[in-house]
Amino acid sequence: MPEEKKQAVKPKYRWHQTKYGEFRVEKTRMGLYKSVDREGNDLCFSLTEQSIIDITPYHLYWNSDDYKGESDISNYSGTVGGKL
Repeated sequence: MPEEKKQAVKPKYRWHQTKYGEFRVEKTRMGLYKSVDREGNDLCFSLTEQSIIDITPYHLYWNSDDYKGESDISNYSGTVGGKL
């Protein structure tokens, strides 16, 4: 009998689609959850799967060319006023 070669089993992921890209959620070996894009880049890490699903679309939007800073609520400055 010829010996059959075992093929690697590819895990099936659920792909989440957004206007700014697609991502999947994986559980890391340390128990965290991470989102990964189609190119295999790690996007975000979190303690729960639901929080990763909630925040990754914002992450993709904030890194897109369409983002104009409308969610930026910081009013910090890189300059120091007055005399030190």
